[in-house]
Amino acid sequence: SASTDPSASCTSREAEALRTLLRPALEVRRFDTFDVVDRSGLIVASHDPKRCGLRVSTSKFLAALERTFAGESSFLRPFTESERLPARATGGADEPHVWFEAPVRAPGGEPIAALGFAEPARAEFASLLRAARAGQSDEIYLFDGRGTMLSDSRHAARLAEAGLLGA
Repeated sequence: SASTDPSASCTSREAEALRTLLRPALEVRRFDTFDVVDRSGLIVASHDPKRCGLRVSTSKFLAALERTFAGESSFLRPFTESERLPARATGGADEPHVWFEAPVRAPGGEPIAALGFAEPARAEFASLLRAARAGQSDEIYLFDGRGTMLSDSRHAARLAEAGLLGA
């Protein structure tokens, strides 16, 4: 039952209906996934049923949802999967994703969960920065908190060759 198995919420008819309803958003906007996270950090619904029952990092990701749980939509900084879901950390490639979050409200209007859509940070920021060019090099660089370059660079091949840019 759902009360003893947190991942059971993702195998219900309601969960399948939610995935069907949100599938166009994933396809049209090219989001990688969506998750519904309750106030305790438990993933209660997801595009990927294997994520259900997992908990997001309370010190990092859940703390970033504060604004959403206050009732506002929010844009979250890039998080890698291992930062966001420590239980799924594999040590392999871990591309940062930005999250677009909206409150899920109880019938009385109180936010009870956050519905988030993930997009690769490189894709999101690349599209934002394409129009913005400044200085003599005509490039703008964007890095996350770990120093990972999120923007494109015309020097990417040389930076990677020098070991200064991840694959």
